[in-house]
Amino acid sequence: MPKIRPLTSEGREAEQTKKCNEVLAVALRRHRVDTGIQDQVLCKSLGISRNAIINYKRDPGVMTLDMARKVSHAIKVSPEDWLAIGGYKV
Repeated sequence: MPKIRPLTSEGREAEQTKKCNEVLAVALRRHRVDTGIQDQVLCKSLGISRNAIINYKRDPGVMTLDMARKVSHAIKVSPEDWLAIGGYKV
C-alpha cells in the first residue's frame, strides 16, 4: 500500500490553482453553450486576444480583479455564481 503524504504549501497552492482553472473553464464553456457565442466574439467584446482567454484558463492568477469582473459581467455570471460553480459556498 502506498504511503499517503500530506500536501506541502506548494502542493496546496497547485491544487487551488487547478480548481480555479477548472471553474473558469466551466463558466466559459457554459456561457458558450448557453449563448452560442464563440470565444472570439467574447474576446472582441472584452478587448482582449484569444490567447489572453487561453492564458486565463491555464493560470487564472494572471487575471486581474478588474478583468475577472469584466469577464463575469460579459458572460452574465455573477461572482457568487462563479464561485458556486467551483464548489465554494457563498
